[in-house]
Amino acid sequence: MRPRSRPQKWKKSWLNNFKLPDWVPMRGSDSLGDILLHWKEGLLCCLPDWLRKRLAPSLNPLILALGEQDAVLYRQFDEGPLELERVSLATPNTGQLLNILLKGGGERLIIRIPDAWVLRKNSVFPAAARDNLKQVIGFEMDRLTPFTVDQVFYDFRPRESDTDDAAHLLFELAVVPRARIEPWLTLLKGKGISPTAIDASGLWSRVNFLPPDARPGLGRGRILVNGTLAVVSLLLLAAVLGTPLWQKKEIIDRLNGEVAQARREANAAMDTQVQLEKSQESLDYVMTRRREAPPVLEALKLVTELLPDDTWLQQFDLHKGKLELRGMSGQATALIQRLEDSPGCKNVGFRSPVVQAQGKERFHLSAELMASGE
Repeated sequence: MRPRSRPQKWKKSWLNNFKLPDWVPMRGSDSLGDILLHWKEGLLCCLPDWLRKRLAPSLNPLILALGEQDAVLYRQFDEGPLELERVSLATPNTGQLLNILLKGGGERLIIRIPDAWVLRKNSVFPAAARDNLKQVIGFEMDRLTPFTVDQVFYDFRPRESDTDDAAHLLFELAVVPRARIEPWLTLLKGKGISPTAIDASGLWSRVNFLPPDARPGLGRGRILVNGTLAVVSLLLLAAVLGTPLWQKKEIIDRLNGEVAQARREANAAMDTQVQLEKSQESLDYVMTRRREAPPVLEALKLVTELLPDDTWLQQFDLHKGKLELRGMSGQATALIQRLEDSPGCKNVGFRSPVVQAQGKERFHLSAELMASGE
């Protein structure tokens, strides 16, 4: 069986219309993975087309999705997955076919297993095990799971506890039986193919069941991609730092000046508004008091008309509509009746007892003047 031929340039319509089998697990992404992906895509947009095409195999690794009976080899693109071949352990020439498709082991290969194969468990260890957590988990595997450490591939990640318990370490453990994966690893190893990682759908980002000592180093493709992106990052950083600083400072100073001028104008407008409001309040108060209080001349005229000829005043006070009179009169008690009978006075009364002096009566009385309309 030979791999079917495929065009060098894949059309988006092929990728959009292609659908992998339902049992093929697809990796999700978390927020950090999305951020890194967008960052990488942004850097790749700065590269010329020929270089992006050159790096495409390294940027989009091959994925061998395992099933119960067979597997699907596909490459994941932004537009969607592109299936390359369906293989099975029962087919005699599967190893030779994979060797051809993987270009003799030169491609990055990720083995993806279904989530149903994975046993997940949250566990707690003493905080002292933090530095050697992987080894401690291996020693305790038969207590944590129904398997021994030599029967499984496993990976873990620390978890944050809901309580501030510094004495304990919470982690999530994911375990998959070796028997499900080792036949494929043996097949690949016989053809000189070393997978980069073993992951599963539904797990956290960067999970890798492959033991650290079995993971290959960075291939030429990964080194080329990382080096290219590092160079692009340095060039972009140099371009940003190379922007004339004095021009930036001039723009900032000009904007600061405009902001300061606008702030001064706004403060002046607010001060003027406050002064206008205070002036209006004062004017309203004066006008209200003027409307409420009778004019002084009218009050003086009223008193002059009411007092008899044998009466003279020593003091005339008018404050907030309240009138106080001090003086001498031939008959001071008659003044009370005169003022009360007038239409302009009310609440008339002596402020102190009447005193006889020089044949006259010294008086001190008060009254309230009624405003017009009362």
